[in-house]
Amino acid sequence: MALFVLRLRRGGPWDWSRDMREQAGWDEHALFMDGLLEDGFLLLGGPLEGDRETLHILQADSERAIRERMAEDPWAANGMLTPVSIEGWTVLLDGLRPNRGNAVVKIVLVIRKSCHLCEDALRLLQDLGVHPELADVDADDELHRIYDFRVPVVLVDGAVVAEGRITRESLEAALGRSGRGPAGPDIVS
Repeated sequence: MALFVLRLRRGGPWDWSRDMREQAGWDEHALFMDGLLEDGFLLLGGPLEGDRETLHILQADSERAIRERMAEDPWAANGMLTPVSIEGWTVLLDGLRPNRGNAVVKIVLVIRKSCHLCEDALRLLQDLGVHPELADVDADDELHRIYDFRVPVVLVDGAVVAEGRITRESLEAALGRSGRGPAGPDIVS
């Protein structure tokens, strides 16, 4: 999963004399957006100054996945919200994370025995100076239910930051690393 910045423009039947929460179809739109938030697809979102555009920070597999998912918004069908741009985003600095500064970050690698992708992910993490806690997906019913076909999975403080065929570049982006070893918070297993 990668991070993306999505800009949307308001238009179509938007009634500029009314507040956003007073627009036609607000309840349906709000329910849709709440679902995106609960799914971990939408991380941040809201109107920009001037109220003509909104900005969303999304976690998705691709731009196409974003376009498909956002097309399900009731406000997309009638033109009230139209995509202006979708751009991949690499976060280098993050002051919103609850664990920052000298805080300790917990990294877990969910693996399966005899899984070459899992071995590769562990080696990549270790090359970056990270020594994660290992969790066997087949030894825990809950892990198996959630991650069975997704291993390897890298969790940072319980949040999925990388999974499947993991590359050094995706790990560096996900962990906020420059590739020169650990930086920022202390990493523990």
